[in-house]
Amino acid sequence: MTLLIALLLAAATPPSTEEVIVAKMKDAKYAPNTAKGVPPGVSGSPIGVDPTTKGGTGYGKFAPGTKFPEHMHSFAEYSALVAGKVTLTIADKSYELEPGDYAIIPAKTPHSLICHEGAECIQLTRRAGPIDYTFTGK
Repeated sequence: MTLLIALLLAAATPPSTEEVIVAKMKDAKYAPNTAKGVPPGVSGSPIGVDPTTKGGTGYGKFAPGTKFPEHMHSFAEYSALVAGKVTLTIADKSYELEPGDYAIIPAKTPHSLICHEGAECIQLTRRAGPIDYTFTGK
């Protein structure tokens, strides 16, 4: 749910997720996600990219109250919430998530996210392939 791949591709040599990487959330460097359709208040911090699948791993940050509209990706997404509280809706079923909760979103499955008021929300996400967004208009 971030501009993870765009940031990784912009880096001179993105770290490979096939190598040793130790990521510390406190050291994450975030940049705004400027992909078309992504609301203000969303940013990403890349960790690495799979050299074979081009799937990225990184942190996504959402300002309190951010509503990320329903969308889909071409590849599966694996996310753990590490800060804040969100309502994650997957295929019209809503889940209330707190830090430590984990979700797998299959490829081409509509999903959306609302970061609750009061604190920013941070996800750690791994993707099975390059990031893309198809917004559903919902």
